[in-house]
Amino acid sequence: MEDGTHTELRAVTSGVPQGSVLAPLLFSIFIADLPTCLLTSRYIIYTDDTQIISHGLPANIHDLLRDVARDANAVCEWATINGLTCNAAKTKVMLIGSLSFVTSLKPLLPAGLNIDGEIVPFSEEIKTLGVFLSEKFNWDRQIAFMTSKVHHSLYALRFYKHALSRKMRLMLVGALVAPHLDYPAPLLTDLTKKQTLALQRLQNACIRFIYGTIPRTAHVTPYRLALGWLSAEGRREVINCSLASRIIRNASPGYLRKGFRVIGVPTETEEIRQSARRRPPVLYYKAPRTASLDRSFAFSSAIAINNLPFITNILSPPPRFKSLHTSFLMQHEKAEWLQRCRTESLAPVPPGLTQVLNLNSAIPKIARWNIHLCLLNPGVGVGYNIGHPRCATRQQSPCCQSFIYAYEQK
Repeated sequence: MEDGTHTELRAVTSGVPQGSVLAPLLFSIFIADLPTCLLTSRYIIYTDDTQIISHGLPANIHDLLRDVARDANAVCEWATINGLTCNAAKTKVMLIGSLSFVTSLKPLLPAGLNIDGEIVPFSEEIKTLGVFLSEKFNWDRQIAFMTSKVHHSLYALRFYKHALSRKMRLMLVGALVAPHLDYPAPLLTDLTKKQTLALQRLQNACIRFIYGTIPRTAHVTPYRLALGWLSAEGRREVINCSLASRIIRNASPGYLRKGFRVIGVPTETEEIRQSARRRPPVLYYKAPRTASLDRSFAFSSAIAINNLPFITNILSPPPRFKSLHTSFLMQHEKAEWLQRCRTESLAPVPPGLTQVLNLNSAIPKIARWNIHLCLLNPGVGVGYNIGHPRCATRQQSPCCQSFIYAYEQK
């Protein structure tokens, strides 16, 4: 305590001290035997969130529901024996399948599943680990959630926009906004054109915030290329291929590793006839039976990796795999932009961007300029005023600091 005294010792009969360093490890050890009570269902456990999954044919829907209810009640019994309580308010049941299957089975479903004496109704969507999953795998709710998060973050930052340099705005967007777009990338492989456009517009909003001077009707693409950013779709491809490379190389997690078949490994692929005139692929896959499977994480990542010219052995990829992939896609996106400019008679580098990137001709390689940063604490630091609108009447301002940084002309 503050006066140096200590509280009395008490024995912990259940749970772990919240906020302690060992709490996550101790809780994981405590629930390590939970899967032993499941008979037919598979499971996913992340800290205190447990999900049980069972699949089958639509004709066996009633047997499937019976098995899930039995395993769910077994989890509740395990929790009671071990001094825990299942939270019925946070328990969700959802039927996942194609649009035709889910629509045809809904009239046959009961009102809900009887779990621990309470009827848990079926849900159309659930939120798990920050991602919204719908029963028909429609990502509209997730896109709306990401849109809300990105706009909320940009709205909070806009109050300090006048006091932040472009470099600082770029760093803040990368740290506070970009994770909302990157986190669910491995799941968003089967987006519609409308959803893909919505995510691209979110990225465009970030770019407009970074520059601050892009005209309302101007194309954002040249400004994005000037930042060295890929499109939202290209960014997701880099993230997914990097994740797939780690999964294949580390053979973990196993249920995802099974989705990739490496050419040259006898236990994974049969003998494949290859054309001598074409570069041999590194991953093998059969033509998918459905369009949904064609846009799954494993298939889309395998196709993208096979198209990379610098990959010859996916089991030992280049050390700079992610940066090489980014450079490869950046070249294609620049070529596409130039082709579009020629087709639509657009300026590849608009005048507004030319002014932003205009460097002092007397210093061809390095251009230095002063930028200012308005500090939240006006009592910290004293710097010279360099045109801050709120401090323009002062020669020295206690709320501004002057920084000098270099921009290397490429």
